[in-house]
Amino acid sequence: MLSVLIPTYNYNCFSLVLELKKQADGLNFDYEIIVQDDCSSLYIEENSKINSLQNCSFEINSENLGRTKNRLTLIQKSKFDDLLFLDSDVFPKENDFIKKYVDQIETNKSPVIYGGLVYKKSQPSQNEKLRWVYGSNRESISLKKRLLNPYQNVLTSNLLLNKKIVGRLEFNENLKTYGYEDFVLAQDLKKLKIPITHIDNSVYHLNLETSKIFIEKIRISLHNLKSINKKGENYTADNRLLFAFSIVQKINLLKPIAFLFTKFKTKMEHQLLSNSPKIIILDLYKLGYFCKINLE
Repeated sequence: MLSVLIPTYNYNCFSLVLELKKQADGLNFDYEIIVQDDCSSLYIEENSKINSLQNCSFEINSENLGRTKNRLTLIQKSKFDDLLFLDSDVFPKENDFIKKYVDQIETNKSPVIYGGLVYKKSQPSQNEKLRWVYGSNRESISLKKRLLNPYQNVLTSNLLLNKKIVGRLEFNENLKTYGYEDFVLAQDLKKLKIPITHIDNSVYHLNLETSKIFIEKIRISLHNLKSINKKGENYTADNRLLFAFSIVQKINLLKPIAFLFTKFKTKMEHQLLSNSPKIIILDLYKLGYFCKINLE
């Protein structure tokens, strides 16, 4: 028995639900697919068609709850113990995607299972290149590499949780905007010593923001990270930016790096918006901006 929970915002996920239903109907088990829209203005008519599908439902929040609270509300509405969270802009890589999770539920009994995320190999247009480069390098991690550090590479875009552990987790409802909610969840699991099983059962990430929008979302996410870091938890071992930031603080380079960021910000953004954005430039941009906002 499986509850597939899909939070969405301004995205047409009807084809995703149709594929999931097709796969689930081919198996002998009870399931539900719940899509919850967080007060969008787009694709309401398209997603409303989900309600015509058996075992599927589409609901709209009366107000914007934010990313974390929207997921918590989905958990409250679900009727089964095994909860498969999927982002609305993903699509199963294989046609036995649901079966692999059902097999894991029946044989593994693990409270947390992560299947992985991949990107199409074909390169997008220049204005979407940065998101594709970042995702292909930092989110699309092979099973072999994920197993080396199970808590470092986990995304709620394709994550199965058992309801029994949900009450033990500290979901931060203050993280309403984009960024690092997956990281906080993984660290919570690590702190509670709840094991994560990694399997090869990926979804494609389909929705690529423009590079300008992605840079803005990165800045927003770094304010989330600042808030998380201020809580005093030691997250440096599992986050490369916090690790670099801790070194910068120790050797008193916070102000110089913030100054250099301000000086070279426009040039770095120009490179990131080009047809060949460099991950190293993005890393430097994030570190510089993080140093800057930590001086405010």
